[in-house]
Amino acid sequence: MPANRSPLHTIHTDTTFQPSLVADAKPADQFPNSRYFQVHFQHLHESNQQLQNQMRHLEHCLAHLNFNLEHLTILLSGTNDSQMQ
Repeated sequence: MPANRSPLHTIHTDTTFQPSLVADAKPADQFPNSRYFQVHFQHLHESNQQLQNQMRHLEHCLAHLNFNLEHLTILLSGTNDSQMQ
């Protein structure tokens, strides 16, 4: 290694395939633990449920705001009509 280069700048070039390591491993060892997936999907399910609840709440609020806006528009248009006469 040149004197002006640190070990962090070296490139690891040993990419030899070692079939004995793969042959000795069980297929289940090649994949993450099933508990990981269980916890991950449980978290996704809970997050999804929370998001759906928030969406329902926001849709309810939007419907309420639309109702109030329509009511206010009718009141204002009635006031404008009476002022013009």
